[in-house]
Amino acid sequence: MHILICDDDAVFAARVETLVRDFFARRGLQVECTVCHSGEETLARRDLDLYQVAIRWRCWMWIWTP
Repeated sequence: MHILICDDDAVFAARVETLVRDFFARRGLQVECTVCHSGEETLARRDLDLYQVAIRWRCWMWIWTP
């Protein structure tokens, strides 16, 4: 699973990434996380189609595409 985390606070984004990785590791599942620090950085990515989940923490936006 590929997960995209977007938050302008680098420390907070890193904490969310750790929580996500730990969550999946405890369940024996592999996960690829990418952290972006702005909407512009996120939208500039050419690989957005890889991500099944996007977390933009400040507005609690979760997008799930199985």
